[in-house]
Amino acid sequence: MKSALPLHLVLDIGNSQVTGAFYKDDEITHLFRIDQGGQLLPDLERNLAIQTSPISTAFITSVNHLASIKVERLLQLANIPILHLRRDSLSIDLNVESVEAVGADLIANTYGALSRYPGNSIVVDLGTALTVQAVGADRSFLGTVISPGPMIAARALSDHTDALPIVNFAKPKNCLGRATIPSIQSGLYYGILGTIEKLVSRIQSEVFADSPAVVIATGGITETLSNGARGGSPTAQALSEDLSSVVDYFDPELTVSGVYEIFKEQYAQHLNQFLEPSVL
Repeated sequence: MKSALPLHLVLDIGNSQVTGAFYKDDEITHLFRIDQGGQLLPDLERNLAIQTSPISTAFITSVNHLASIKVERLLQLANIPILHLRRDSLSIDLNVESVEAVGADLIANTYGALSRYPGNSIVVDLGTALTVQAVGADRSFLGTVISPGPMIAARALSDHTDALPIVNFAKPKNCLGRATIPSIQSGLYYGILGTIEKLVSRIQSEVFADSPAVVIATGGITETLSNGARGGSPTAQALSEDLSSVVDYFDPELTVSGVYEIFKEQYAQHLNQFLEPSVL
């Protein structure tokens, strides 16, 4: 039996996580994040299995080729039609030297920002890498800054020194450490904090001096945060409080909502389409 409304799956496949959302009638019915460890496919399969309606389409954006292959094989086994981002039919202006070099995550963030926060915006995406991008109200992607995320920095310290251990990303009790682990944590935490503050300030003055931009934070570390709420891990709470003077909105759904906006724009004919009974 067909559901009253088709169910669509959108997936943002990143370097260390897969973020997905099920949409029905333009509303998210289920949002999930999966770490790309050994449980990627079992966790994705569980998220597919709990859906009570047939999944009409899966739309994928990705910056991770190997993970994409694994995910697509699973979707094919489940008889779910797969659609992909088409760069030749974007409605935004990629104001950069090489259009092909712009990551799918940056494109999705641009669509998400334009859809949810009309006007100029600066998007801070804190994941495997830290990216800070500028989005113009005229539907333009104006460029980005790419920096190591906290865990890349932590691994680099451990890998390239003899005595420094890898540590979790967490806010220490004091800025000045008196032991190795809190000293590294302080460098990671306040280093990321200072980087975000400086980059946002610089982009505001260089790009949006005449028309200030709203600042939106998204990415894995912000996933349990929403504007005006303080939930999630102690580190996420601390980061949101310390960035409150810089960031206007914490929006963990920004990227995946942008993926859905691209899907609607590029594959409008699929929005009300059901799977044929033969492939259910």
